[in-house]
Amino acid sequence: MKRLPTSLLACAVLLLPGESASAQNTLALLGGVNIASLDVSARDIIEDTVALRRMSVGVSLSVPVGTLLGLQFGASMAQKGGSLLVHDTISGGDFRIRANYFELTALARLGLPLLGRFVSAHLVGGPALGIETSCDVELFSDGDGATDEQSAECDEDRDTNDYGLAMGGGVEVWLSERLGVTLGVLLTRGLADLAISDDDSVKNRTLTLRGGLVLSIG
Repeated sequence: MKRLPTSLLACAVLLLPGESASAQNTLALLGGVNIASLDVSARDIIEDTVALRRMSVGVSLSVPVGTLLGLQFGASMAQKGGSLLVHDTISGGDFRIRANYFELTALARLGLPLLGRFVSAHLVGGPALGIETSCDVELFSDGDGATDEQSAECDEDRDTNDYGLAMGGGVEVWLSERLGVTLGVLLTRGLADLAISDDDSVKNRTLTLRGGLVLSIG
């Protein structure tokens, strides 16, 4: 009996039927960078907005509801905010808003197998809710050739819950039947108006670049 070449055996292993990653319950441990910015309507006061690089750490649980479809529930500590460059007036300068949230997401998930059971991609989308845990404002202004720095807590007379929509995707590479690595991106657009004034609006915009370990739990 002739033996199959090694290359054919490798292809056969990849094509063998089996339970794909999208058909398993998985738990991901995630960490990454938030590119956080603010969408502000008061352009007569705000000269420009600048994104801040902040941090995000959390977990997500993916549960299949079909061959390719599933749900992904996430919880994370998400740092958001942004830098506002105010026109050169008496109170002009660079206002850096740093807000921290405990964020929950409930996303629909579409799995896309790429290489048998070992490499897969996914797309996600759905609602997100951020519960503010802290917030502060730093003011950097130039005067008399020196930089003046001041800081204060954010005004409490405002909406501290940030609800919105999240969408993104990622890739998972399985190192074994139970352990893999994942890389992904998630864009969160806040819908809550965080401004104090009724005449202006301030909304969070966050692009999260994240990666971590993914575990099969059933």
